[in-house]
Amino acid sequence: MTDAPQTRRAGFSLAAGDIQTAVAWIASEARALGATERQSFGAQLCAEELLVNAMNHGGRERLAVAIALDRLPDRLRLRLEDDGAAFDLLDAPERRSDPSLSQSRPGGWGVSLVRRFADRIECNRFEGANVVVLEFIEGGEP
Repeated sequence: MTDAPQTRRAGFSLAAGDIQTAVAWIASEARALGATERQSFGAQLCAEELLVNAMNHGGRERLAVAIALDRLPDRLRLRLEDDGAAFDLLDAPERRSDPSLSQSRPGGWGVSLVRRFADRIECNRFEGANVVVLEFIEGGEP
């Protein structure tokens, strides 16, 4: 691998059923950039969780999304921008475990998954867009 950063960018107009198109692009480009399996999986999982949340809570039927992947010497950086409702991942509360299996409810684990898989998280609101930057360090904790 080279020490020079490599970047791939794409834009998408997504409806709920289109999220896998963006995730597949991340998988393909992460592989082309030489990301590790852990980095690629983390980027795909986190992107899917964030995009599903943006679609479900963003107040739009279609979401404009810009994605950038940067391959740096020791990390893969994923940048997601969307035009949905304002959301700050860092301020979102953790979902608590259900008291028992019989009282369990589906969903709500996306924020926890992103926090678990990304080694670094940065969130901003810029010019009407949510901007989330996640980093996946080579050899980081799964």
